[in-house]
Amino acid sequence: MENKNLHLHLLTLIRKLDKDKGWRRLKPNSLFTRLEASDHRLMNDYQAAAGLPVTDLDTKSGSIELGPFLYYMNHPLLEFSLLNRLIVDGMERAEGRKLPATQFTRKTFKDMMDIATHEGILGEGGQIYGNRKYEQLDPGWIFSLFMFVIYELGIEEHHPFGDSPKIIHAPADRPLRIAIVGDWGTGKFGKDDGPAVAVMNGIESVNPDYVIHLGDVYYAGIDHEEKYKLIRLWPESFGTDRSFTLNSNHEMYDGANGYFDKALKPGGPFSAQKQTSYFAIRRGDWLFLGLDSAYFSDSDKLFMNGNIGGPAGAQARWIRGNFKDQDPEKVIVLTHHTPVNLSGDELSDTDDPNGLWNGVVAALGNKVPGTWYFGHTHNAAVYTESSAIGKAGCKGRLSGNGAIPYGESVALQKSLDSGLVGYFPKTHLQSGEIRVRNGFATIEIDSNGLMTERFYEVADGSTDVQQVWP
Repeated sequence: MENKNLHLHLLTLIRKLDKDKGWRRLKPNSLFTRLEASDHRLMNDYQAAAGLPVTDLDTKSGSIELGPFLYYMNHPLLEFSLLNRLIVDGMERAEGRKLPATQFTRKTFKDMMDIATHEGILGEGGQIYGNRKYEQLDPGWIFSLFMFVIYELGIEEHHPFGDSPKIIHAPADRPLRIAIVGDWGTGKFGKDDGPAVAVMNGIESVNPDYVIHLGDVYYAGIDHEEKYKLIRLWPESFGTDRSFTLNSNHEMYDGANGYFDKALKPGGPFSAQKQTSYFAIRRGDWLFLGLDSAYFSDSDKLFMNGNIGGPAGAQARWIRGNFKDQDPEKVIVLTHHTPVNLSGDELSDTDDPNGLWNGVVAALGNKVPGTWYFGHTHNAAVYTESSAIGKAGCKGRLSGNGAIPYGESVALQKSLDSGLVGYFPKTHLQSGEIRVRNGFATIEIDSNGLMTERFYEVADGSTDVQQVWP
């Protein structure tokens, strides 16, 4: 049923295509080059997992999220064949060249899937190389690329940016608890309705005053997905004034139309945002600052890198206009995108003056926020004072493990051993299973204004929520 709805949505958009004018916005060579480099990355990971010599391939502009796309476009599944032909035809005209070949033959791709099925293949970040729902090689991810192409080639336009940011004033005479969950928008899937249900049940059990979703509704945040994978699963007990959801790269693949029109619609669970993708919650001298890091992100990089819109942008102006005297130590920034790499040894895009880290720090008057929560990477981590973000004076917290299946990260284990990370998830769902538990985080401000952070994990189908850090 889901695939049928996705296909119908795509076909409706494609029918609007003016074949003479509709495929001209994509910059020549940009996307095909990224897809080639991503295909190379996937091949290198497969070769390493299979114990084969790793071929020296150009992976510089590649992303592991895009790894299987070139294979699936060269060898489309029957259910995607018509859509694939239409999309590839448009991309080839926009790029001025034929779709590049994949490094994988049908046999080598099958060999990789056999290893993934019987032995398990994990990427360094904990990505699970399998073709089950939301695993790295799930064919459904191709839908996100198709949607991106449709919007970036001019068939449809991005939603206008919201301009009515809300400042919520939480009572300062009692404790405040905020639950934070990232990359949660999968809907129900798999055994026991999957991790999204278990994680949200866990959040309800800790009785938060507010809940903040750090973004990502899959595959591309279209109206149907926002309705059934986000809104319908959001507890009614939270009402319409206690919940917030941020924009993300996956929701930008639909031009943020599903996000603004469906997720933020008046009367829905996220009504408090006033159809605007950034907001603030004040509690005494503490400030929670939820920012849209996706809308102004570079589309050439498929919205993978965060950006709040530069110093002249609406978010930076709003921050300067309302919070210029705020104590930065008591600023808690919340974004979808990450200001530090997974390993914790390097800040993100510091060479770009409008990059996420530089953009937020500049908007705060060249002051580093005391704490920063982010998602985007499907894992969780507490970065220490020895990490790059810690040395910059900020407590970095990755909370992107809300619902996507993932495994124990080799990269984070190395960071734990070297003192860059104080916690990351490594409790497997059950013996012999490659997946580890999903989870969420909370921040509490007590009656004396002291902050306490906690990370929790929960297994699919379980009501046993376990505090795992500190």
